[in-house]
Amino acid sequence: MCLEEIKNLTLETIQIRYSTHLHIYTDGSKTKESTSAGMFIPSIPHEENWKINHGPLRSIMMAELYAIMKSMMWLAMHSPLLEKKDAVILTDSKSGIEVLRNLTPGQQSSLTNTIRNLAITLFENDITITLQWVPSHVGVDGNEQADRIAKEANSNLIPIPYPLERKEIKRMVNNAMRNTWQRNYDSIKHDLHIGIIKPNIESWTWSFYEKRNLETIITRLRIGHVELNAYLHNFNMLDNPNCLHCNTPETPKHYLMSCTKFTNERAIFKQRLINEEVPTFDVKTVMGGGAFPSEKQKVIIKTLAKFINETKRFSSG
Repeated sequence: MCLEEIKNLTLETIQIRYSTHLHIYTDGSKTKESTSAGMFIPSIPHEENWKINHGPLRSIMMAELYAIMKSMMWLAMHSPLLEKKDAVILTDSKSGIEVLRNLTPGQQSSLTNTIRNLAITLFENDITITLQWVPSHVGVDGNEQADRIAKEANSNLIPIPYPLERKEIKRMVNNAMRNTWQRNYDSIKHDLHIGIIKPNIESWTWSFYEKRNLETIITRLRIGHVELNAYLHNFNMLDNPNCLHCNTPETPKHYLMSCTKFTNERAIFKQRLINEEVPTFDVKTVMGGGAFPSEKQKVIIKTLAKFINETKRFSSG
């Protein structure tokens, strides 16, 4: 079905089901720095929009629900002046409608509670509210207008205050902690072996290998705390930090990239990566820090594990 057909079907549905209703289109907008909402009533015509405070912490879902709430508040305030006592709120937020349809104890928020209470109040005053989903960006004029109105609010100078929900406060605390953690890591990562491999604190879904002993070796190689001569020498466990075969410090980079004892194993390692369309062969790539999709990273780590097993350099490998 093409966009024009979807548009026509949507308009036909609205006309058939809601010809006697007041039509209110709502939408939310979200940028990195702000969150906003808007409503549009084509029959009056009337439009309003709101920039919501704490924008970076809000979700697009919150913006969509906020627009629904404000449209219901508008109805409650202006209902004595309206000819039509039934209203349909048309939103392109299918997830927002699902949230309101399936409210259960423990999942409610102050915003959804407010919407529910407004619906009850309006119903008690003989105003019936219906929520109707409409597809976005198919050319339905009311929806397009609501989208424009909501986006325009992002440039408003003064945001509307609205209390943070518990989830949003939790998100704020988590973001602050992660930002502090990242700043601290940035300040020291250049002095850490893992700083070569991992530029940020984000978790690696591919970092856990199914065999515990190999996972331990790979992790120790990443942080540089592994039973290679250079590390053992730092703790006075060996007199000489050098590789016994190459007479150069035996570091993770030396073991992986250049030790002459493992030339054959390394050639096989490199060829396996080439076969998997991994053309780069350096410490960062082979230890999971390259710019590859998660599934490709898992293949790289499994290939690294084979190299570790085949070299038999580590007692637990």
